[in-house]
Parts: sequence; C-alpha cells; structure tokens
Amino acid sequence: MMDCVAVSPADLASLLDSVLVMVWAAVLGAHVLGFLVTELLAFVADRLRRRQLERESF
Repeated sequence: MMDCVAVSPADLASLLDSVLVMVWAAVLGAHVLGFLVTELLAFVADRLRRRQLERESF
C-alpha cells in the first residue's frame, strides 16, 4: 500500500510559480529567437536584392 505524501499549499504555490516562470521564459525566448531569425532573413534578402540590382546595372 502506498503512503500519502502531504504537500503544503505554500510548496504547491512555489512549484506552480517556478513552472510558470520557466514557461514564460521559454515563450519569451522563442519570440526573441523568431524575431532575430526574421531580421536575419530580411537582411540577407536585402543584400541579395542589392547584389542583383548591381549586376543588372552593369
């Protein structure tokens, strides 16, 4: 037979708080990473467009 483990409400609230902070950090990190990738792709596309315009002008 299994013994029941008593968990205080304070411990449960602390665990929930820690989980929410980790989820929030993961979501924020994903947004920042997505923004950086988007900016990098825009930069590369701009460079390629400029290179193409330089080739066509000659």
